[in-house]
Amino acid sequence: MVDTLEKFLAQGVGVGQVVIDGTTVRYDRKQAMDELEYWRRRLARQERRRRRFSTIDLRRV
Repeated sequence: MVDTLEKFLAQGVGVGQVVIDGTTVRYDRKQAMDELEYWRRRLARQERRRRRFSTIDLRRV
């Protein structure tokens, strides 16, 4: 999703469509920027969780 929105915004189009998994969504530039920020935060949160949980040693429990 992040890559798709970045490509859309790089084109400099004011209003456009993004197709992901067969679903078409129309965005204006402001909406696309808001969505991009949302997905970047969500991705960062997910990556932090993976690193945090991958360091737990369950043999000592």
